[in-house]
Amino acid sequence: MVCFDLLKNTIFFSGVLMNIINKLKKYKKNKIYFQILNKKNKIKYLFSSYISHKKKNYIKPLITRKKKMDFAKPYIPKKRKYYKNIQNYQYKAYNLSLTYKYVISPLCDKIVSYLPLNLSSNIITIFGFLVNLLPLILTIYYTGLNGQLPCPKWLCFFSSICYFLYQIFDNCNSKQARRSNSTNPLEFLLDHCFDSCVSFFIILILGSIIGIDDIWSYFMLFLMTTAPFYFCTWEMLINGELIFPKFNGISDGMIIIILIELFTSISGTNFWKKGFMIFNSQISINSIFCLIGMCSGLFYCGLSIYNVLIKQKNEKMIKKFLHLIFYCLLIICFGFVIMIGNKSQIVSIYPKVIVLLFGFEFAKVMGLMYLSIIMNKEFQPYTIITVVPILCIMSFIILHNIFKYEFNFTNEDGILIFFFFYNFVAWGHFMYYCFTQMCEILNINILTVSRREQNDVSVVDIHMSTILEEKKTELSE
Repeated sequence: MVCFDLLKNTIFFSGVLMNIINKLKKYKKNKIYFQILNKKNKIKYLFSSYISHKKKNYIKPLITRKKKMDFAKPYIPKKRKYYKNIQNYQYKAYNLSLTYKYVISPLCDKIVSYLPLNLSSNIITIFGFLVNLLPLILTIYYTGLNGQLPCPKWLCFFSSICYFLYQIFDNCNSKQARRSNSTNPLEFLLDHCFDSCVSFFIILILGSIIGIDDIWSYFMLFLMTTAPFYFCTWEMLINGELIFPKFNGISDGMIIIILIELFTSISGTNFWKKGFMIFNSQISINSIFCLIGMCSGLFYCGLSIYNVLIKQKNEKMIKKFLHLIFYCLLIICFGFVIMIGNKSQIVSIYPKVIVLLFGFEFAKVMGLMYLSIIMNKEFQPYTIITVVPILCIMSFIILHNIFKYEFNFTNEDGILIFFFFYNFVAWGHFMYYCFTQMCEILNINILTVSRREQNDVSVVDIHMSTILEEKKTELSE
């Protein structure tokens, strides 16, 4: 009887062992692994406490998926609520400017009426961005990274034409999207991500035209364009809509910049370098212009804060105002580099590189903020790709200039150049992978017209079902 029971148990556990081997082969193919305990060079598998012979002979392992090191970490979490918010998002902005109402908008309506319906609005956006990128490359080529060479008169005229065309394309893209019934969050995100880059492109072009060659003037111009841009977007994030006043930098400021470029194409760059005696000190015209521009930018920042406080009267604003700390940190780091890192050749000789460094840092954060607006998600600016460059630059300059610590591997110029390329690559990484995700979620192509159709099954449901099916196939056996 004992031998019979021993034989029965041997057959039972041999079947269990064969089942284990088959399971291991299947899990190995699917890249799912058992949690193992390695002790004294002996591999022991963790079994369940008891398996009844009446049930199916199987072992339920403790499994963990091996995570891949994916460079393309998704910027949009794979959750249904975010996909629904992306599909249902509607951009709400109102421009009360008289220039826009009576000049720009009618002109764009007339131009759009001649465009084919199958022309994608994103193509117009990309073309407008390239039109504004061309004068930037030419001004850097002719005036240098230091800006000490005079800008040719023909280039001033050419820059005014390009900037006017950029403004026209920037307004025509949304009108073309509504005309072709192809409005989507992708068009909104692409447009405003390129606008955030143009906000610091234009100060490099304008600085070269009016003869700026010092870093402090570029710092004031940087505040003139990026500060109201950041605060207006923050206002949209909090209030859900954006209302431009009757005189704003987008429509009316564009006219001022174009007139300055046209005037310089006649008078020349040397006009802006003339100085006046104020309080026994000589101040040039371009420095006065930069100071006035910085004050106007800060004024519109205060206007955005006022609009938020008026609309969010009964809300707790402490957490929402924390979003503004990042931009303040960015500006502090910019000023810190100028004041303490003055021994650097890049800071003193090539100020445009510093503007590009902090400009692409600014563009990254603006892209994340616009993505939070579309997803209706809490904005989190303090991430690795945004905070690390600021902290590393400030730490290096403090250690090198204040504590006199010498680094053997690099100097200030090397750190600044490294993080310039780092910010540029991080911005390109965001643009590529974020828009790839958006195209997959909305089931559209970035360069073709795709009309929204009301189907029984939404695009989000289809995309989520495919994700669930992929997970089931990976975990099924």
